[in-house]
Amino acid sequence: MGNIYVISGLVRKRGELAYAVMGREMALQAAKRDLESVDRALVLFGYQDDPNAIGPIRTPKRIFAHKELSRLIIQIRRDKPELADNPALAREIIARKGWDTQDRDLYNQIRNKVKDVTKRRCSIKGN
Repeated sequence: MGNIYVISGLVRKRGELAYAVMGREMALQAAKRDLESVDRALVLFGYQDDPNAIGPIRTPKRIFAHKELSRLIIQIRRDKPELADNPALAREIIARKGWDTQDRDLYNQIRNKVKDVTKRRCSIKGN
């Protein structure tokens, strides 16, 4: 006879996973219905091409809360004034957030965001 505690734990875990799958399947079906509704509306308004030819568009996720990046940059410049350039600031932000420091795509994304924030701050100070 197997270990009753292990078996009961696995039964519970399987039930939880089955519930999660069911929820995702329901969400998928709802998204498919929404997609069909939009396709019908496109045709109704005179769209000539095949709606299935429209590819998926990924909406960007917000990585930082409102004004969080600006506050981080100010805090880093206060703590480490030697980090003045955008690449160094981006590396420090990634390290402080505990993100993967080897991820080049993330680094490039953060560096561009830092550049935008520092450019805005410089233009505000200049006026």
